[in-house]
Amino acid sequence: MKNRNSIIILVFVLLIIAAGSAEAITAKFWTETSFIGVSREEAHKMLGKPADAGELDTWLISDSPDFLMMGMLGYENNKVTNVFSVCQPQVSFGQVKGLQLQSPLTTVVSDDARGILFKYKEPSGPVFMCISPADDASTGPMICESITDPLEGSEAPAAEPAKKADNAPKLDKEHVKNLVTKDIFDWQLLDEAGKIALIQQIKQVWRANGHETDANAMEAGPIIEKMVLGDQANVFESACKAAGIDMEPYWKTYNDQE
Repeated sequence: MKNRNSIIILVFVLLIIAAGSAEAITAKFWTETSFIGVSREEAHKMLGKPADAGELDTWLISDSPDFLMMGMLGYENNKVTNVFSVCQPQVSFGQVKGLQLQSPLTTVVSDDARGILFKYKEPSGPVFMCISPADDASTGPMICESITDPLEGSEAPAAEPAKKADNAPKLDKEHVKNLVTKDIFDWQLLDEAGKIALIQQIKQVWRANGHETDANAMEAGPIIEKMVLGDQANVFESACKAAGIDMEPYWKTYNDQE
């Protein structure tokens, strides 16, 4: 999957160049159409000219600014065997994973640093679905549907121990509760330096609880750029979503009155 992600970054650059002349497809058509087993020629008839053709044929997705940004098809013996959907940069791995976990049609095969792998049944046979985190800030997570296990032959990287943060505040329950209850009004009172400092404190809590490691860490600046803050936004939750961190354990900490 990491090799596929590297290909996607390169293709994304090509897409920017080709976007003016390439045909874009709708997210509705992409998500509601089954491509597995379709020939390359049939796929081109269905989707139009790809923005980039090669090992992976790639199409722009025209009407999904909040979720998908491109779709890709991979082939074996001229038949589609892999379908990739690349999400927008602001979409977190945790969001996509959470949505798929709600589906009653799939079962979880594995869940590790490579991503989460599901399996579900189609009339033509079992199909795998893998959701993998983004390699950098230029894309969101990638969704792969495949007739074979896309993670087969790869090993999950060992999680690196979290480094102790310098001058970390005492992470007692009251300190965490105080951070968890920060809302949009608290955020708006801060200047840029204060916002960075607040996110750094939140990151220290993630580190102390093992939810952030060197393998998945994001800098405070990119987290702030990806945060979505509405009228009633909770800062801690917004930062968790931006960084792909599960918020649920921290709600439990806040709600625990013992």
